[in-house]
Amino acid sequence: MKRHLIAGICFCCVILSACTDDLYPQNDLVPEQTPAEPTQEELNKEIQHSLQTDKQIMLYSLIRYDKGQGKFILDLSLSDAESLDISLEAYREAEKAVEKMNEHR
Repeated sequence: MKRHLIAGICFCCVILSACTDDLYPQNDLVPEQTPAEPTQEELNKEIQHSLQTDKQIMLYSLIRYDKGQGKFILDLSLSDAESLDISLEAYREAEKAVEKMNEHR
């Protein structure tokens, strides 16, 4: 009987020592959350925004053909370019591009 009691106590000790409460869940048990992929509409809005705010694209979109003068013009004054935060260098490059376009007509 004493053997059964000691064996039972040892068995209970083994069982109790094997049971632990995990206060912190293991990382591999939590499903990994990845950021949601942007939708096509969100991508289109980002592309549109970058096209509208790109200074170079903005500047070259203001090169127009003036039918009255019969030549290309840069439809932007230097002061307007400065207010749009377009550098003087970029403005001068656009002016040179207009000159080249008029030479090759």
